[in-house]
Amino acid sequence: MKTKGIGLKLGIAFTVLIALLAGIAQFGLRRMQTIDETFFDVTKRKLVDLRLARRAMKLSDENSRIAMEIVLVENRPLVNTLSAVRSENSKEITRLLEENEHGESEKEKQLLSEVKKARAPYMESYLRAIHLVDEGKHDEAEAVIVKETIPALHKYHAAWDEFVEFQSNEVDVAVKQAKVDYDRVHRYLVLLVVLTVAVALVIARFATWQVQRTYGQETSAREGVQVELQRSDERMRMAVEAARIGFWDWDVIRDEQVWSDICKELLGLRPESTATFQVLMNSVYPDDRKVMGDGIRAAIEEKRDYGLEFRVVWPDGSVHWQASKGRAFYDETGRPTRMAGISMDIDERKRAQDALVASERRFRLLFENMLEGFAYCKMIFDERGRPIDFVYLAVNGAFGKLTGLDNVVDKRFIEIFPEVEESQAELLERYGRAVRTGEPERFEIEVKALGIWFFISAYSAVNGCFVATFDNITERKQAEEALLFRTALLNIAT
Repeated sequence: MKTKGIGLKLGIAFTVLIALLAGIAQFGLRRMQTIDETFFDVTKRKLVDLRLARRAMKLSDENSRIAMEIVLVENRPLVNTLSAVRSENSKEITRLLEENEHGESEKEKQLLSEVKKARAPYMESYLRAIHLVDEGKHDEAEAVIVKETIPALHKYHAAWDEFVEFQSNEVDVAVKQAKVDYDRVHRYLVLLVVLTVAVALVIARFATWQVQRTYGQETSAREGVQVELQRSDERMRMAVEAARIGFWDWDVIRDEQVWSDICKELLGLRPESTATFQVLMNSVYPDDRKVMGDGIRAAIEEKRDYGLEFRVVWPDGSVHWQASKGRAFYDETGRPTRMAGISMDIDERKRAQDALVASERRFRLLFENMLEGFAYCKMIFDERGRPIDFVYLAVNGAFGKLTGLDNVVDKRFIEIFPEVEESQAELLERYGRAVRTGEPERFEIEVKALGIWFFISAYSAVNGCFVATFDNITERKQAEEALLFRTALLNIAT
């Protein structure tokens, strides 16, 4: 009877233990699923916002380029085409802003409001510049682009950058919160398992061998819970990879590293390839390695998170941009024992920024390094349409070297050479004809006030302006005159 009583108690103990463990496992699975769903939902929304913001920034950059081209281009059909593209881009940006208006927090709504506020003066300035072009006021349009549109564009991009940074931080917060939730659930599960073991031990206290047997079952059940936790971790990683955020983890003590397939892809590697922190550093663009190394070392020493943007060179030789955020973990002595972080692709944003900078640099280098003199001027006509003067609007460095004149911008030609002479009249007539007819003028002329011969090419610009490029040919002219003089002497001698 005692054996049957003990067996019955053990049976009840086993039944209660199995029921409790099954309930714990079910609770853990449901809780992990809830955390997974919440994390995936937050990450998905924030990444959608990031893509919309980057698309809007790209379209804004394109509109700025189009506005500059409209100001500089004289081909009217091309201007109409560019204007149509600009209009469609503006509509698309407005649509993207409306899609972003679902902001969940006051901070997000405030940042989006700042983006809209920064966009208004930027749009107003470049639309005004285009309107001035339509009125033929290209000089005023260029001034608006330089003095208003470009500074407003910088402020507009700064507002977008704050919005993008906020969304990135929100993703970071979601990752950290998911980790906190996982840790909390793990602690609850361990506590419940301990309580279950205690109850089972109390019920089976009179039968040592049954208790030991029950303990083995408990161990097996705990291992099953750990397996489920690992599977839940895998599901979380799948959700993050779907959002194209790569994770890496480095156990410094055991020198064991885990890199997600997305991290490998961002280095130009195949999923089956081996990726390590050293592989990453070897892939970093040479000019960025020191900055990246110093940034990570400083973060480890100061025990803080790091965030870096850098270039990597893929095995095929192509260069790509990525952003990385991470942190180190320490033991009780303060020694780093583990590092973990995430990586994101920022190629598209960097290409847009670099293209704009490179375009501006090429134009400036061409203008400043021309060997020929360059002058951009506005022609002045009298009431009968005769050219009587012109104003220097812009000159390059070679202008002063070839003419010996300084500080001519915004000055009239007659102001610099007040005494009208035959060469000056011819010069005005040539420039005026180029402006009136739109046909280029190429000629040689001596400016006697300077005692210099020039070969000049004049081209019509917009709004009564013209461009003149020239070279000093005084030495050639003097050589020609010397040759004519010697030829004349020989003819007299013979």
